[in-house]
Parts: sequence; structure tokens; C-alpha cells
Amino acid sequence: MSMSAASPSAALASPVAFHGTELHALIPHRGDILFASALTVVSRDHFQGTACWRVDQAGLAGHFPGAPIVPAVFLVEAAAQIAGAGLVATRSPDAAGASRIGVMAGIRRCNFTRPVFPGQTVHFDLRLGRATAGFALCSGDLEADGRPAGELAFILALADADAVLGPSPAKEH
Repeated sequence: MSMSAASPSAALASPVAFHGTELHALIPHRGDILFASALTVVSRDHFQGTACWRVDQAGLAGHFPGAPIVPAVFLVEAAAQIAGAGLVATRSPDAAGASRIGVMAGIRRCNFTRPVFPGQTVHFDLRLGRATAGFALCSGDLEADGRPAGELAFILALADADAVLGPSPAKEH
């Protein structure tokens, strides 16, 4: 499915899978901080996605030397990227047509039941709960190798992309 970054929800019918450039159009992350590798919008308030880290990924060699473990902050960030992309994919731009992005606004709970290692694909199952004036509570579970690895709850803000990232080069001219 091809969708423009300015209006990603224009033709959305669930479930919809986003990979590569389609996923990149929904979130600003790039390089070693882009953790989300896939997103499936199951419904307006239910998102599934995956992330996987390479053994040579920045930040892993020192966590822990000789036996790298994916840091919990990477897992939380991957969940936020998946939920943020899902939120953008299922919501329309604001009345002025501004591009929106999902931004982590708070962490309510994180419980990890076992370590995640580089090379393991982590599956996230996330649902939006209460939503108010541009904020949404997101909660869900994560699995690695088909086994539960944790659960989390966090708050996302749906923010004006230009206000957070600055105007895009195309808008400056």
C-alpha cells in the first residue's frame, strides 16, 4: 500500500502492513536508532510490530561485554516507534494539514521477564487505551523467540512534526 507521509490515514483499511519506506514515512527515526522493522495496523487502536538488533549494533557491545543483551531502553523505544507509527497511520493530519508524529510523553510501567539478545526478533502487541487532547495511553506485551519477554505501558503524544523536528527543507523554500 502506498501512502503519502502528509496523509497516511487517507486510504487506511485494517489490517495494513507497513515496511521499509512506508514505515519510514510514518516516523522520523533513521540509522542505528530506527528499531521498528515492521508495523501491522490491526485496527485503529491495535498495532503489532517487530524489531531485531544486530550483534554489532551501536550500544550493544558494552551491554554486557562478551554477552550482549538488548538494553531495556531499546525495547521501550521500539515499542514507542511502533505505536507512534500506528497512531500516525490511523489519525488524520490536523485541520491545517500539518504532518503529525508520535512522541513518547511518559512511561508508566515496564516489566521485563527475560533478556532479549541480538538476533532475536521481538514481536510487540500494542493497544491504545484512554486518549485525550493529543495524548494516548499505550500498553502491550513483547515476545522474543515466541516466549513472553515483558509488558509495558506508556503515554504517546501526537505532535506537530514541524514543532518537534523543525520545518522540513521542502517547506522552507
